[in-house]
Amino acid sequence: MTEYFLENGTPYPAGAAYTHPTTGYQTVNLGFGMEFMMDAPQAALPSGYFGSGVYDRVDLMGNIMEYFGKAAGGSGTGVDEQYTLANRLARAYPNPFNPATTIEYSVAAEGRVTLRVYDLAGRVVRTLVDETVKPGEHAVIWNGTNDSGERAASGVYFLRMETGGFSSARKLVLLK
Repeated sequence: MTEYFLENGTPYPAGAAYTHPTTGYQTVNLGFGMEFMMDAPQAALPSGYFGSGVYDRVDLMGNIMEYFGKAAGGSGTGVDEQYTLANRLARAYPNPFNPATTIEYSVAAEGRVTLRVYDLAGRVVRTLVDETVKPGEHAVIWNGTNDSGERAASGVYFLRMETGGFSSARKLVLLK
């Protein structure tokens, strides 16, 4: 890790790196925010701030990436895309909504996905998605209508996503 020094020469702890002995899980905890590494001449900065700014930030992030065994370049995250995809039903926004809300979801593998809106009695109000979907992030808009195209009543609804062995639900509030 990068070692920084205060004006009096005292080392400033940059952070702690830890590797779990059994699982090999790695973490880095920084004991500071990067705002103290500013882009300005040292003489113009308050005490305790460093003037090389972007160079210190790049150096620190490079050391962290090196710790994780990741070289610079690629996606910038150090994480392969195949490991970041997961089945997930994200939040709907806006919520509460009128007249429409956007629903984001992601799927890890190609497969059948259903995304349905239910009323409080458990009846299907609207089927938004019922098809085979490719892996990745997706979004769909519910305009507050039922499967017949009629405007749904104001109130609380439940959104349910199902794919493979995964299912998740969210609450939606339609206001008029």
